[in-house]
Amino acid sequence: MSESKTRNSTTWIVLVVIGLVIPNILIYSNVFPRWVARTAAVAIVCVAMTFFFTWKSLSPKSRIIVPNSPYNAPRYEASRPKIVLGIRIFFAALAVFCLFYFVIPLSEDIVGLVRGQKPEQITETIEGKSSFVFGILVQWVGLSDSDGQYSLWYSWEPLHLNETYAFTILPRSRVIVDFHEVAK
Repeated sequence: MSESKTRNSTTWIVLVVIGLVIPNILIYSNVFPRWVARTAAVAIVCVAMTFFFTWKSLSPKSRIIVPNSPYNAPRYEASRPKIVLGIRIFFAALAVFCLFYFVIPLSEDIVGLVRGQKPEQITETIEGKSSFVFGILVQWVGLSDSDGQYSLWYSWEPLHLNETYAFTILPRSRVIVDFHEVAK
């Protein structure tokens, strides 16, 4: 096996372990309260995602165009640097998006938790819902008395439309860290 294929395989294994295995072990091992474990898991993944996109955009060692890509053809020789620059700019934009949309609000919530604040408890009805992203990674929901969407990460149990749940949420990042269905 060539060195680049080994590196790519290793990279994917590390991404799966950081993105799926560690968070699920944290949440479902019952070592920590579920809301604490889900907060830690989401923080780990959001920071890792931001670092990954930053590394892909800035590191000269990151392989933007892989060896078997059609852009390695001789006809793209003159435009390849522009293609690579465009892809790097895209990854940089993803890193900035992750930083401002996920990491900073989540960091503010975690600082509040460290200072002794508790996550908010609300009871709401699901009025809108996106489908799962990557299976169980994240789903976004619209709640009855709220203006915007909340995210639920790493839940094997999907939330259902028009059902009422008691949620434990982080207010700034709008992350649902625990929930249970409320009988009507």
